[in-house]
Amino acid sequence: SVEDDARAELLLKQNATFLAAHYPPAHSHLDNNRIILANLLVELGKPEEADPLLAMVEAQNRPRLPKPKAHILVNAALMIRATIAADRGDRKRAEEILEEALAVTSKDYPPEHRLVVSIKRAMENLRIKGDVRD
Repeated sequence: SVEDDARAELLLKQNATFLAAHYPPAHSHLDNNRIILANLLVELGKPEEADPLLAMVEAQNRPRLPKPKAHILVNAALMIRATIAADRGDRKRAEEILEEALAVTSKDYPPEHRLVVSIKRAMENLRIKGDVRD
């Protein structure tokens, strides 16, 4: 419901404030919360609020590649960015973002790895349905 979505958004924003007060800015707990909040904001039709969160996650984690946690966070940020582009009707941009995600992930993981598989599935969904989501 709308009330549940608003409550979830409020709780995630409160959690972000709490985490920021108790952890250093680059701690993965903050990035995990940013990804969850960004995803919720996109689903609530507020992608402009998600963009800066995704930018922070990418900026903090790209230098940490090829660490597995960094891959998970960068992949999540790119997948959400691709979703935003597809939602805006920019399939070309969504495809470019997914290709970037595949290139980054494929450097360190084999084709059968779950991150690589999820990106390829998103690319196929975009091609068939015009949407990244399953």
